[in-house]
Amino acid sequence: MTKVRFLKSPTGTHKLAYNVGEVGFVNDEVAKDLVNKGIATLVQEQSASVGFSDDKQGDTVKTQYKSTKSRKINK
Repeated sequence: MTKVRFLKSPTGTHKLAYNVGEVGFVNDEVAKDLVNKGIATLVQEQSASVGFSDDKQGDTVKTQYKSTKSRKINK
């Protein structure tokens, strides 16, 4: 399977349900054909560990939220 980004709609030519700008996985032969016809471009995979060091992968991140007060609406 190859990851591609669609530059044109592949619906008419390859019966694929993707829109322009979407990224999807297709088999290698279809990917070659899509790229050769200018319908898609290959997407380079990034490592899943980018930006993380080995000792931080299991840590939990805490997020702070401001509480919002509900107010009564007078009628």
